[in-house]
Amino acid sequence: MKLCAVVITYYPDTEEALANIRRYAGDVDHILVWENTPEADRARYRLDLSEFGDKATVLGTGVNEGIAKPLNEAVRWARDHGYTHLLTMDQDSQWDRFSEFRRKIDAMEHRYGIMAPNVNWQFPRREVIETRESITSGTVYAIDVFRKVGLFNEDFFIDAVDNEFGMRAHSRGVVTAMFGDINLTQQFGKRERDRDRIISSYSPFRLYHIVRNHLWLWRMRPEQRDSELFTRVFKFWIAVRARQILLHEDRKLAKLNAMRRGIRDGLFRKPPRDYTL
Repeated sequence: MKLCAVVITYYPDTEEALANIRRYAGDVDHILVWENTPEADRARYRLDLSEFGDKATVLGTGVNEGIAKPLNEAVRWARDHGYTHLLTMDQDSQWDRFSEFRRKIDAMEHRYGIMAPNVNWQFPRREVIETRESITSGTVYAIDVFRKVGLFNEDFFIDAVDNEFGMRAHSRGVVTAMFGDINLTQQFGKRERDRDRIISSYSPFRLYHIVRNHLWLWRMRPEQRDSELFTRVFKFWIAVRARQILLHEDRKLAKLNAMRRGIRDGLFRKPPRDYTL
């Protein structure tokens, strides 16, 4: 296995992002850093990758391209440079034991096309759990999977990109393996304190894409409309999130209006096409 990692940065805490990269840098063959920070602020938020020498490459277009397009460019770059697998990472994700994860995926690289850790210990801590999807950060994809499944859907832009790809892969016979005994610590949303509790909040921009894209996902994959997907889309991302905004968050009107537009476009705009390699 020849493993290339890509991490997408957007106004990063540079020291934290570098510390997180160091947790896996020694166990990958190359590191791509895609800068989503706009050109005007890029110099201030650029990571000092000099310690990695020619093992690191910086990509970007000078604007925020979201998640799907940078991932697709990383797939193409890895393919064109002879890599067999791609590790996709967020800037704020923290590995506990990446060397052990690398050892496990080395041993199973031909059995599974997609391999992922147990994020925030959400799932049982047994060794391998077969599932239909994983989050972007920490997942390793065999490059051959993209020839069979297609690329990440760029119309989703930033949210549910990983869910859509995983469910599409599952529908085409590609199984995702989660290693339940390997943890990745991931922060979801912006953590804020409201009186005596900590909440994870999202901007109106993110909420629009979250709601719209999950409703698109519901419409695009009717064969996978089970209770778990129903709970995620209609209960958690709409009902529970709206209640949290009303009770605990600021900018209530802007956020609820963003959700309303997301529901409208998610239900009545035509879902996007698949992207091919």
